[in-house]
Amino acid sequence: MALFIFSFSTDYLSVIPSISIDIAVIFLVLGIGVMWEIGEWGLWKYFLKKKKYRPEKQDTINDICLDVIGALAGVMFFLASK
Repeated sequence: MALFIFSFSTDYLSVIPSISIDIAVIFLVLGIGVMWEIGEWGLWKYFLKKKKYRPEKQDTINDICLDVIGALAGVMFFLASK
């Protein structure tokens, strides 16, 4: 996802400096990950309502960390391929 967003933003938003696009892509991917985690919590809170389906705190933290690592890796891979 990070590669798609980064390539789209660099092709169509070339007026903006490259560093700000890098940071924007990282925050965009992080924001999508956070929205996904909120969706998981909402699904549990309003529909499943069973303790065994409750999202673990450590799982949420791991997912957000992996989102950041994936965004950084995508941006770095794209920059290295130029």
